[in-house]
Amino acid sequence: MNEYGGGREAKRKQLNDVDKKRRIYTWKKCYADRKIFKQGKIAIGQNEIEVEVMKIDQKPLIDTYAVVPRDGTVIISPSNVIVVTLQQRKHLIQLFRDNNLGEYNKKINEIDNIERGK
Repeated sequence: MNEYGGGREAKRKQLNDVDKKRRIYTWKKCYADRKIFKQGKIAIGQNEIEVEVMKIDQKPLIDTYAVVPRDGTVIISPSNVIVVTLQQRKHLIQLFRDNNLGEYNKKINEIDNIERGK
């Protein structure tokens, strides 16, 4: 038991806050992606992911953005992530699964150049 009445009730209360819900979902995607990128752990937290997303969009919606590693062979950390849309994420993950690292890096650079151009 805690001050909110229990673990499930606390989680339900957290998910009622749109910002916290977005933050939790984005982190969960990142954590799930670690297996795809063959990494044992990630070195980035919810707040750090939120900072990266806020650089792209000041009022992002839930399930709009995700973070993927710039270099898929290095642990996911604040210095090794890029914010992408869910559609871009899906395409990048497929490239990585197909072991097409050259094309993966090319796409990451294209996305990065577009983001810096804003």
